[in-house]
Amino acid sequence: MLPALTVAVGWLVLTVVGIAVLAPAAPDVKRRLLIFAPVLGAALLSSVLHWTALLVPVPAGLAGVVLVLAGCLVVAQRRGRLRWRWTRAEAVLISATTAIGVAAAVLSQLPAMIAGSSRAMSVSGNRSMDAIFYVSEADWLRQQRIWPRPTISELPGEGALLLAHGPASAAIDRPVRMGQPMVHATIDTVLGADAADTLIPLLGLWVLLVAVATAGAARLLGARWWVALLAGAAGGFSSPLLQQVYNQNSDSLLGVSLAIASVAVGVLAARQWRFVLPAALLLAGTAAVYTEYLVFVLPALGAAVLLARKGTRVGAFKRAAAAGAVAVVISPFAWYRGARTMLLGLRGGDQDDRSSWFAHADPWVSIGRALGTEGFYAGSSFRWLTLVALVAAVAALVAALLLRRRDGWLYGLLLFAALYVGYLTLAQRGYSQQRAVILLVPLVLVAVALGWEAIAARVRWHPRVVVAAVLVATVPVIGVNAAVASTDFSVDFAERQQYDEDFDEAVSWVEERGGKDVLVASPDFFEQLWLAYGMRTEPDTSFADVNSTYLRRDTFWDGEPRRYLLVGSGAAMHADPAAVVASNDRFVMLDTEAGDVVVAVPGQGTWAAHADESPAPTGQNGGAFLVLASPSLAGDYAVRLEPANEEGRTDWTIGSSTADLAATVEVPLSGSGEVSMLAVDAPASAALRIAEVVPAS
Repeated sequence: MLPALTVAVGWLVLTVVGIAVLAPAAPDVKRRLLIFAPVLGAALLSSVLHWTALLVPVPAGLAGVVLVLAGCLVVAQRRGRLRWRWTRAEAVLISATTAIGVAAAVLSQLPAMIAGSSRAMSVSGNRSMDAIFYVSEADWLRQQRIWPRPTISELPGEGALLLAHGPASAAIDRPVRMGQPMVHATIDTVLGADAADTLIPLLGLWVLLVAVATAGAARLLGARWWVALLAGAAGGFSSPLLQQVYNQNSDSLLGVSLAIASVAVGVLAARQWRFVLPAALLLAGTAAVYTEYLVFVLPALGAAVLLARKGTRVGAFKRAAAAGAVAVVISPFAWYRGARTMLLGLRGGDQDDRSSWFAHADPWVSIGRALGTEGFYAGSSFRWLTLVALVAAVAALVAALLLRRRDGWLYGLLLFAALYVGYLTLAQRGYSQQRAVILLVPLVLVAVALGWEAIAARVRWHPRVVVAAVLVATVPVIGVNAAVASTDFSVDFAERQQYDEDFDEAVSWVEERGGKDVLVASPDFFEQLWLAYGMRTEPDTSFADVNSTYLRRDTFWDGEPRRYLLVGSGAAMHADPAAVVASNDRFVMLDTEAGDVVVAVPGQGTWAAHADESPAPTGQNGGAFLVLASPSLAGDYAVRLEPANEEGRTDWTIGSSTADLAATVEVPLSGSGEVSMLAVDAPASAALRIAEVVPAS
């Protein structure tokens, strides 16, 4: 599936749905909100499918979406509002903003383009594996309804749900972000594509929507067209936004555009009844896709009501209350699950001991990362721009507060954001602080754009001079954001961590032999995830050792021998040529009955989850490795271990013997089973690596 086709079809589906939703609205509302059409489309899909997913999978649930859209068109027909009118300036703005969004989307796909595959699933410097979450969820929702919650069977073949849907099970356990995989599953249904083929291109589509939503919000809230365009460019090329692409944060990426549109349309809804329904739909979509954004959206809208002009506050309150009530009615299940999850602390609390990108010992690094002038992993040569960007942003925010006093939402957003992020920082709640800053940046960009609009209006320079000045100031900052973001992924990692044809080929080997007699022996986390996904049609396939992160199991095997072993990266082996059934650059299929076979597989626990460049994981004190051998090989082979670093020079107890690992040491094997390792008075960082399996000396 061509990535460009995925983005184009996805954009077309969302836009058509959004236009149908807008059809019954008043001409002025349709004209002003047309730029938000794809965002409104995502909001409607995620909201309606939250109802239908209780009963049927997404493909069947789309019938409900069609009924809703048909109802919108019937109402539009009866009101005589099927015809659309828009000005040339608006058409140019939408076209130009979409073009900017496409450019930002292309930049977001840079790792995949370098790797030469839209299945480059892990590219970030922090080795994020979140892609499996969104693929698993979208795949599950195409096959099953959302409730009852899926559960993983204890052993292969014992249940309907496999390891591949462990991430879907985890997501439904903490059900705060299910709207995005519903939209994803919708686009997959239209394309007839696998979620694994469309995830990475859809991240680009979500970036495109952010650029469009940022520009649309700035324009809707009073900015001139050129300020709106620059706001869209700043939003789409934001370094923190692109970093989310490299981390595969699909839910929050789609949530950005919904949150921004919710604020802009919500502010108008507090002033005019005719915007209440679109605002309610966007709020419902935000709750369905990424509930956490409401932490910033609701205070902003609350301040818009409280700080409305005298004589209009009662009306503003009524309209805001109506929008909120309708939003809950549109998607009550999403609101209930989101509120329950957030209020009970079921999401992210166990990760708050993690450090934050925005809590660096050098505060200028934290500020630079938020502004896009400092890399998240690599150092930046643009440090001097941090001060320039900070002054420009602060000046714009101050101007927005002083010169746009009618915009009470600005006070609510900025005041609450400062208090909330400040509290999380002082409380050292790293993960929550990091997520809060990432969610906040796109909303602040809209406020910055409006601030510069106010400055330009007050100075009263010639429009061309103002445009030139803003371009001179903004374009380099956008360029720096793009340049910095491009340093935050690993080319080598992107090329290695692909769910590519090697996986497809390995899955075909398993299918040819029937999964029941196959045992997967790979210690590498990435391989475990994507082999499990690829083998979701083989319920009897066993996994010798599994990382419970995402997959929700430590092992998926009854301990009984299997004839065939599928061996992956990081497992050491010795096998007669006759035992090699098939092989490629990543995997080997062995037949233990066709020749002598012995395989040593690092276990989880104290072993690294990822194979390194060797490729082999490393293990700390207390680790163990599993030996899988043909019965005739007992005592005939040894596993060779070596220090993974200089601190490995100490005494280690391995099995029943003690060895000095100042150099490589051979540990005799006694057939299949687990061999434990324990360092005696070793440094905490001492580690071992399995080098190879050799004939016993």
